[in-house]
Amino acid sequence: MDLRLRAEGTVGQLARSLEDYRKYYFTRGQVWEQLALLKAWPVAGSMEVGQSFLKMVKPFVFGAASAKNDFTGAMAIIQDVRAVKEMIDAKMADRGHEFRNVKLGTGGIREIEFLVQTIQVLAGRNNPALLDRSTLGSLKRFAARKVLSMKERDALTAAYLFLRDVEHKLQMVHDLQTHALPDEAEELARCAIRMGYDSADRTDAVARFRADQQRHTELVSRTFRALFYEPKTSSLLKVALGSKRG
Repeated sequence: MDLRLRAEGTVGQLARSLEDYRKYYFTRGQVWEQLALLKAWPVAGSMEVGQSFLKMVKPFVFGAASAKNDFTGAMAIIQDVRAVKEMIDAKMADRGHEFRNVKLGTGGIREIEFLVQTIQVLAGRNNPALLDRSTLGSLKRFAARKVLSMKERDALTAAYLFLRDVEHKLQMVHDLQTHALPDEAEELARCAIRMGYDSADRTDAVARFRADQQRHTELVSRTFRALFYEPKTSSLLKVALGSKRG
């Protein structure tokens, strides 16, 4: 359980009343909390209280931009999400992980999640068929509703599965929550082999692994940047706000 996601983060109370949560989200709630709450679901304790929380927070998650198909409001949300990602990018760059971190780096898992969740926040109120708490389920729903083409869905799905597989293989080695590819040649070769790139020539295995990684991350980065850096021409945004794809 990541307690940093609670209201007011590390300085916030561990538990609040429903009324306190309502006051917090509707007066100080941030866009990243809208995205996080898309996955909210009661798993323990009183299901009645849990469902009451979901009902209470729904108008916060699907705000004015979704209700009115408002381009200005949508742009504000997009800019806020972009700002969060740029803060993450700065941290990754400081660590030299911008292209090594499969979760938070350029073209990583987080970019797929931000893309999916932003579209859901913008379109979810008027088009609840797009809502799914899982990323892969969301991509399927996007394709079914023609927010994404089948080709786009398949490419993003393949990238997500590849990057998650890399993440899991990295964490298997030392049983640590790590997301960065090793910079030592031998460790990288072992990662490639664990990913199924078995070869008598380890250099060849690494080369094939890195080529596939680059292909997936470049696809994710292009798709992410099209929405968050060129929103005025983004077909994704047009569909999310109710327009037809060009």
